[in-house]
Amino acid sequence: MLIKGKDLLEKDIDEITFVVLDLETTGLKAKFKDRIIEVGAVKVHKGKLIDKINTFINPLRPLTLGAYEINKIDYLMLKDAPLFKHFSHELLSFIQNSVIVAYNAPFDISFLEKEFNLADMEVNFILPPRMFRAELNLVNIYNSQEKLHLNFQNLKDSIYVVDVLDLVRKIIPGLPVYRQSVIADLLNINKKPTHRALDDVFTTIEIFNLITNVMKNFGFSKLKNLIESDIGNKISKIRCEKIQSAIDKHKKIKIEYLDIPLRSIQDYIVLPEEIDIKNFILDALVDDQRQKFFINRIFKIEGQ
Repeated sequence: MLIKGKDLLEKDIDEITFVVLDLETTGLKAKFKDRIIEVGAVKVHKGKLIDKINTFINPLRPLTLGAYEINKIDYLMLKDAPLFKHFSHELLSFIQNSVIVAYNAPFDISFLEKEFNLADMEVNFILPPRMFRAELNLVNIYNSQEKLHLNFQNLKDSIYVVDVLDLVRKIIPGLPVYRQSVIADLLNINKKPTHRALDDVFTTIEIFNLITNVMKNFGFSKLKNLIESDIGNKISKIRCEKIQSAIDKHKKIKIEYLDIPLRSIQDYIVLPEEIDIKNFILDALVDDQRQKFFINRIFKIEGQ
């Protein structure tokens, strides 16, 4: 039986088994002739690897030079691989009773839906609407009246999906690029993506773990928080409230900060002085030197 019911959304992240998944394909368009050529998936619980699967898939169509240049998968690697319909039951068994996690999940899910349909299998994936580049500032954080609320109450026999790309956009808004390779570099992730399914899964796991830890630092640890459209605003509001409290009390705080030039997360002891509302920047003193911090790159705040 597949995961069902709204109660799952109230579960703590550490109580849930996730399947982190990545696909390689013949191209970008599932709605047309492109097909899956590799599946990589890792089952994770409480941050620990439980199981994994990795297989090539024969797409029953020629490969394009463009696809080969990206993933380096050729005809000889696929000619004896199973068809998706012969692998579909194994994959469904692997992902059921779990929550799927993927980087740019709509892409992967569009191919999975197509392949399961071609295999005459009905699988219902629940992928929340994506919030793209939200313009975050204090005005809309405190006063926004338009919020997208998802109604999951009547969904049954469904597999929930978490899009890590969308999460990164919400938790760390304002970056110029959100490609997986760029984010892995900015966050100093050890495992870099290679455009091979299983390698990219392990990159996604590291990014997912880091982002969920940031969410936990601000009190958000349930599955529903991973798919809420306004989770970024909620976290930003808490960041601002903690900073403003320190300003009012003239107290120092310790912050974990994504220092993009250094490509690492740094610890700073700062004395907050002012919040720049327009640019969403914290002006603070660090060792008596004035320094600016982008508020949405603060990953943790502790009092001193």
